[in-house]
Amino acid sequence: MKKGDIRISYVIGGVVAVFVLVAVIYFLANSGGNLSKYIDWIIPRKNETKGGVAGIEIFRYDIAGGNAGYYDGTKWMVFEEIIVGGKKINAESLKKDFENYYFGERKESIIPIGYLLSNFYQIIKDKSGKSLPQEAVDYLIEKSVGETGKKESELKVNAIIGGEDISSSGNVAINLADEEGKIINNAGYFNLRLDNTLEFHYTYFFYDSNLEKNQKKESIELSYSEGSKIADISNGAKKWRDSVLEKPIFVNYIRKEGKVEKSCSGQYAAMLKDNKYIVVDLGKLVGEEKCSG
Repeated sequence: MKKGDIRISYVIGGVVAVFVLVAVIYFLANSGGNLSKYIDWIIPRKNETKGGVAGIEIFRYDIAGGNAGYYDGTKWMVFEEIIVGGKKINAESLKKDFENYYFGERKESIIPIGYLLSNFYQIIKDKSGKSLPQEAVDYLIEKSVGETGKKESELKVNAIIGGEDISSSGNVAINLADEEGKIINNAGYFNLRLDNTLEFHYTYFFYDSNLEKNQKKESIELSYSEGSKIADISNGAKKWRDSVLEKPIFVNYIRKEGKVEKSCSGQYAAMLKDNKYIVVDLGKLVGEEKCSG
């Protein structure tokens, strides 16, 4: 084939391709087809601001998953930016607002137990009713006596929740402390999980058949009845964890009024849903809204 023929073939191919593309666009435009949908499929438009459903301004934060979602009246959906009620909400900004709110510091809390140390370890049982290994009890008592300088027969324990942040998974660590509120050891502590199950984590040393010293770390899910000291620890930790919901959350957004945009922060009520979501309705302002710009 001659070079001139090759050029002509390219030209004819290009003309045909353009003709087909024009025909497809004409067909979609005149047959009720959603042209923008097909264009978006071919060339996705990132960071597009979506419009929400009128009258619905409900958002949530998945504590364990670490993401924000919007409720459109039938389902929860992910978004990058969305406009509802004259507010432009950015998902990343909203996520930070939720995290600053929920994972922030709470005041230290002491849950009274008043048990002698050795007696207290005897009431810790797993879901099957099994007690702690005696080697673990002996080590935890030995370590506590060494840390506090008190005799075993004098050491009464309470539970204490520090003012540190909740873990990123939403779990709450509860330590054992003496009557003055000093942590008695770091080898045994409770953990309230996001689903409200209570665990006990403990570390101890034991000697194997070769008389070599080995460390062992264990955790058990606890069994307890309402009204027991273990239930007091669980309920106290839940109250401490959820105390943040007693105050409003500050949410940042862009207030749109025609072509004018202002950076705003409003106070809203937050609530815990299904033990794993923080939900807020931005249609219900409970405090002041401050704007600038």
